[in-house]
Amino acid sequence: MSSRRALSGVALAGAALALQGCVVAAAAPLAAAGVAIAKGKRETPRTPLAATTPPVVQTTSRSSELASPPFAPSAPAQPAQAATASDRAIVLTGLTAMPAPTARDIGASDGAILSFARHALDRAEASPANAATRSALLASPGALETDRAACRERPAMVLIDLDPGRDAFDPLAASQADPALVEALATLRDRDVMIAWQTRLGENFADVVRSALARTGLDPTGEDRLEVLGSLDERKQTRRDALAKTHCIVAILGDERADFDELYLYLKDRDAVVPPDAIIGNGWFLASPITNEG
Repeated sequence: MSSRRALSGVALAGAALALQGCVVAAAAPLAAAGVAIAKGKRETPRTPLAATTPPVVQTTSRSSELASPPFAPSAPAQPAQAATASDRAIVLTGLTAMPAPTARDIGASDGAILSFARHALDRAEASPANAATRSALLASPGALETDRAACRERPAMVLIDLDPGRDAFDPLAASQADPALVEALATLRDRDVMIAWQTRLGENFADVVRSALARTGLDPTGEDRLEVLGSLDERKQTRRDALAKTHCIVAILGDERADFDELYLYLKDRDAVVPPDAIIGNGWFLASPITNEG
């Protein structure tokens, strides 16, 4: 080989190496731009540049989670505040109307009425155990003593005063009864305890009084006994005394102490404490059996 031909071969080899370096250098920026080079052909970008850019590690507390190794266990996700609402699921019922109130739903008179019914049921039967307290009437009406009248074997009766305070009962007024009392009276009737209603109204009001008792549910069938006054000079105390000759009045329900015995009508101080007050809650029970609406 001549020296001229050898130099020409070296020059060609150098040119080839230089050209290969240029191709590699040109491929670097294209690859950075998301352009693939394969077998000398260029393809379209596979994804936008933003999708191929690695996330930048932030210096906040969130960055520590992003920078953690992939095998590190992640903390359990905390439930969102709204998720707790599932604990208060709404349950549908088949009710088409609000249920009637029970004895516990009543009000301030509830305790006295329930005690009234319980006391009457406990003393409905004559027995040596309750002989001394079976009657709710005083042995000496008008006296400041606590001795009770003797009942012996007389059938049990409860007496309920309808008059509000010292006024007369108004049977024509819109009124309502305590549901606890309606339920208690039904129980007493089932136990053969006689129910008697008392008012200072005269006999000519008997029909409208019975209508009021039926309307309020206190005496829906009209089977109870009604005590009205036969004359202007008759007293409710004389009516009570007459009832005691045929029945044992085991409990009295009224809204003031004079409904139990007329001695309270003659106290100079209407609020004075006297010995018979000890019978309140133990034969005498303070509650309003019927009240005007509105």
